[in-house]
Amino acid sequence: MSISTIARGTGTVPVYQTQASLHELVTRIVSCQLIHSLPEADRGLFKGAIDSGSEEDDYVIATEETIFHPQGGGQPSDIGYMKPAVPTSQLESLDEMRTPEQHGQDQANTLERKYQEDPHRQDEKAENNKQGSSIFNVKLVRKSTTAPQIIYHFGRFSSSSQDAKGGRPNDQGPPNEQVQPTWQKGASVMQTIDSATRNYHSRYHTGGHILGLAVRQLQDQIGQPVSEIKANHAPGMAFVEFRGLIAGEHKAAIQERVSELVQRSLAVNVELWDEEQAKARCAALPEGFKLPIDGDGKVQVRVVDVDGVGAYPCGGTHLPTTRDIGGVVVRKISRSKGVSKVSYEITDV
Repeated sequence: MSISTIARGTGTVPVYQTQASLHELVTRIVSCQLIHSLPEADRGLFKGAIDSGSEEDDYVIATEETIFHPQGGGQPSDIGYMKPAVPTSQLESLDEMRTPEQHGQDQANTLERKYQEDPHRQDEKAENNKQGSSIFNVKLVRKSTTAPQIIYHFGRFSSSSQDAKGGRPNDQGPPNEQVQPTWQKGASVMQTIDSATRNYHSRYHTGGHILGLAVRQLQDQIGQPVSEIKANHAPGMAFVEFRGLIAGEHKAAIQERVSELVQRSLAVNVELWDEEQAKARCAALPEGFKLPIDGDGKVQVRVVDVDGVGAYPCGGTHLPTTRDIGGVVVRKISRSKGVSKVSYEITDV
């Protein structure tokens, strides 16, 4: 999976791909609608998440930017919540809230305090309090099928009084505690992702790349060329598939090499490369991979580069170093019709 640059106003800007460590973001609402109002092709994206007979409580929200990683590229969706942010009129520009993460929250807190202390904005305070009574719990995030540059956040609204200890809203509440949204297009909201879930998914995704690189390094020992064709980094079903046969006797060697790469604490860098760099330096390009082109007609391939070992085109989230993964356990090698599937899981060390 890879990305092209998305200009503001043409779709949802995927902030998670350039600032993966940013877990809070203020942005604006583009649309807020009931799930059943979507085209059928887009409703199908959320089929497994919709509770039977409760579509009247299920909404999808699109925002100008998002820090939520959508399901795709072998990685599960982020979860978390959104809540009303400082009213837009309090900001000379919403870009003030889009500073690097080390400054963004302090600035947000300062603006919020100024707003609360301003005696001349009682009407706006009342409106903000009204909107602030609801929180949107994000259960699943997907890219639209009918408009691929739009990212939809699926979930339900609940009262802020349902917040769990620590400020994280409950994912669900009794039906009579659901609230009707008052959010409108252009309203500013604070997005917050569940950091523990993001980190868990990033460990699996980074671990999958390490497994692929380990197999690549052992090709001479395996005795025949093997090339990656696809991967799934979802917990409980993670694997990397290779074209070519890998005998079960190589499992121990693969495990040893994977563990070695993890323990070396190699830097994991996410970068944008041009076409020449991507073709020359990537360890593998997935079958059917299409080079993405940005708005200026230039190829910009987002890659994850494991320092000194190899790189892949990838749109997922990752960890700063290989040691941050914890442990990678090679579970099984299965073979069918010239394809080998190496299953793995992540463990705490």
